[in-house]
Amino acid sequence: MGPGVAAAAGRQAPQATALARQLTDFRERHGPEHVVVVSLSPTAPQPAPHPAFADLATLRTALAGPERVLPPHALHAYAALGAGCGRFEGNPVRRGSR
Repeated sequence: MGPGVAAAAGRQAPQATALARQLTDFRERHGPEHVVVVSLSPTAPQPAPHPAFADLATLRTALAGPERVLPPHALHAYAALGAGCGRFEGNPVRRGSR
């Protein structure tokens, strides 16, 4: 996580925006045709069901609020997709975790 993300600590929408900005800046600075974010974090359990998972508009609204809605790995995935990046999950999914 870069400095923009640390400055956006608290609500998750600004954190996701800062992460997406870092990815976009990287793409613009270095000029690759594609950017793929690779997650090498340990396999994390599925988050508990949340009303914000109903649709994208509801999730965006919830991320702007004070409650932590997404675990860090999912927030990074959300930011990567929002920046137009591909995403690869480098760890196997445990059976029963989805």
